[in-house]
Amino acid sequence: MIMKEVSFIIFIAGLFSKGLAELCFLSVPSNIELLQTSNQIQLSDVTGVLDYLMGFSTQTNSHWKGVKKMDVFNRPQANLFINLLADDDMHIGLDECVVKYNTKNMDISEIFSENIIFHIGSKYDKKKPTIVRLLSDGELLRTLVSDNTAGTDESKTVTQMRQRLQESNSVASNWTSAYCLDIERTTEAFFFGELQAMLDIVNYLEINPEAVFDSVPDFFYFSLTGLHKLAKVYGVKSCQVDTAIRVLEKVLPNVVASFNNLYKGMLLAEAHIYSNPRSFDEIHSRHTRSINVHTDIKGLVMPKSKDYPVIANMIFWFMVVFVLATLAASYAIWFMDPGRDSIIYRMTTQRMKID
Repeated sequence: MIMKEVSFIIFIAGLFSKGLAELCFLSVPSNIELLQTSNQIQLSDVTGVLDYLMGFSTQTNSHWKGVKKMDVFNRPQANLFINLLADDDMHIGLDECVVKYNTKNMDISEIFSENIIFHIGSKYDKKKPTIVRLLSDGELLRTLVSDNTAGTDESKTVTQMRQRLQESNSVASNWTSAYCLDIERTTEAFFFGELQAMLDIVNYLEINPEAVFDSVPDFFYFSLTGLHKLAKVYGVKSCQVDTAIRVLEKVLPNVVASFNNLYKGMLLAEAHIYSNPRSFDEIHSRHTRSINVHTDIKGLVMPKSKDYPVIANMIFWFMVVFVLATLAASYAIWFMDPGRDSIIYRMTTQRMKID
């Protein structure tokens, strides 16, 4: 009986632990100072926090106390968001983390910063920002790019990723099969392919600085699922996963540093490390439904303002009063006695007698 109760308690604790995750700020501009608080951030509020830090209007700052100082007139030039799907038993050490917050939400396991894209697109409607999103769709790696020239949607298979990784300047060149990882296997090739895609994006922006040096803030969203795929195939305690974690601990800070140098210190970068309690197939379907490469705001309704309830009530009750007044006047006129109640008819009758 005691063993059953202990097992039940461990089971319940495991359910709640799966909703925990970390939001680590890897780069913060000098004009923003964040506070380390013990309060957890709901995942539904993270996009509002990012909107606020990027200088856009939001209601999140009213109850989030994580900002000590901020210059609203000197907003960050870019936001880099890395969404890393891991496992509960993994520990990924990011020493470059400026400040770290716990996130908790039992129903939401992923973050899609559509609000930031909407705010950037609506505020800078004449100038298109550079928006890059890296998403995994099954065994395909999708890179969605939208800038001031055009929008592209490029998908790479594992075979194409392996061809890039076989080059001498790839991220996999320093991590051979002696470290338990072999790009000839599909899972390892996909893991390295995600990292290589991030590095190739940085290299492209360094070669083409015209996409960076403008007055419009840019947005980069990288969703990394290769580590979780390795854990599903080899196990969390395997040599492959342990090596992959060490690779991430070296590559991610380099990617952030390259972006930060590219934007001259005005980069806001975050890494969201989480474990998804849902099935892996649900992640793929959610990614597919959420893709929207175009930044032109067409057919979308603007968010409701804080005065919306007041305006809606005024319009509604005015319509109610107007309809009731119209019905009352119509009823009175319909059952009116022309000889007694209407001054119009009495005056008309007098004029007829005078004539």
